[in-house]
Amino acid sequence: MAVIVKHGNPVSVAMEKDAHTSFVKAKESDRISSFGAVVAFNCQVDKKTAKEIETAYTEVLMAVKFTDGALDVLRASKKTANMKILKINSKKWTKPAKTICVKSVLGGVIVQENDNLLVPEDGQIKMASKRKPTRKQLADLVLAWKVCKYVRSNAIVIVKDGRTLGIGAGQMSRLDAMKIAIEKAGEEVVGAVMASDAYFPFRNVIDEAAQSGISAIIQPGGARRDDEIVMACDEHNVALCLTGMRHFKH
Repeated sequence: MAVIVKHGNPVSVAMEKDAHTSFVKAKESDRISSFGAVVAFNCQVDKKTAKEIETAYTEVLMAVKFTDGALDVLRASKKTANMKILKINSKKWTKPAKTICVKSVLGGVIVQENDNLLVPEDGQIKMASKRKPTRKQLADLVLAWKVCKYVRSNAIVIVKDGRTLGIGAGQMSRLDAMKIAIEKAGEEVVGAVMASDAYFPFRNVIDEAAQSGISAIIQPGGARRDDEIVMACDEHNVALCLTGMRHFKH
């Protein structure tokens, strides 16, 4: 898997059989935002991948392992001369840590537990619509939900074929977040799946997502108008999955 991060938000994520393909797919999802970003891998970076990374400016590169050939390429290139190269060697990167989040406010601090919930490992996905997602769609839905957890709220993530196509982050309106994600996805949005970090208070997001070609949606559920949301998905023949948990990142 390759993950590209910018300003604390995932730019794109791709899951492929090797680091090189994963990085190429992730970069293709948002070439503009990938410039000057942080790139992380949960696998080994080889020489071929290093040559691909070297083609564009990257601030920080992280991976569990680097081959000698990869390091030779990165150290020899002028484009990566100032790039920070970090090796991930702690199990805390692969398992949720029982930690707290502390943020300062006027006159004090806010303390809360970190969001360590995962799906489907720590939760059950409920199929709420008449249409059920295919196995492939379900895998994309789970990926979209996991990525959504790390995106600033309001957050919308669109995924297709194991990679993100568009991410809408930090918007005051969930509808605006979705419009940004759809615009980034472009024509590839048709047949893709979508995740929302919180429930939909109104059906307008469902209507617009369906018109754009979204085929399946995953969201927490729990809104007063949940019945209306399910009805909208059934009207548009969109599969709807509920996680029963919310991911808000502020």
